[in-house]
Amino acid sequence: MGYNFDLSRQGLSCEKILQMKCIRSILTASMLLTSASIMAQQFIYPAEGQSPELQQKDEGECYVWAKGQTGFDPAAPPPASQASTSAPAKRKRGGILRGAVVGAAVGEIVDDDAGEGAAAGAIIAGSRQAKRNAAAQQKQQAKAANSQAKVDDQRATYSRAFSACLEGRGYTVK
Repeated sequence: MGYNFDLSRQGLSCEKILQMKCIRSILTASMLLTSASIMAQQFIYPAEGQSPELQQKDEGECYVWAKGQTGFDPAAPPPASQASTSAPAKRKRGGILRGAVVGAAVGEIVDDDAGEGAAAGAIIAGSRQAKRNAAAQQKQQAKAANSQAKVDDQRATYSRAFSACLEGRGYTVK
């Protein structure tokens, strides 16, 4: 669990690194969702010569039936949860300020050097807050992934029900 505290030489702050990681996670998730929706496309073939009008009617009735059986509506999936990123940034600044104040007081008492103590206190507080922010972000990402997995499971169950209904009416579904 080594941390690089000398990120300023590279021109990157802890906040900037967390933002980059968050953007990378969002892009990865959107790519996965896109590929999942492409894979979820079903092909329906009227194996018994059903007319396009009858196929449309059957698909509509199977949609209603599958929705009723599973409780999932693919046309209106549950909304994705959104996390607020402004709160951790406010806590981070307050933590660093408190650390600097405490460090200054300790540095003045111990070594008659409030400036050095303030710098050390700010670094320690910033490090602790960065760890807390990273843990909170990781927890939020895990929660979002779990929520998405539940939606994916519901969508798959709906798809099986929809396919079963259409196959029962003489269609081939792939």
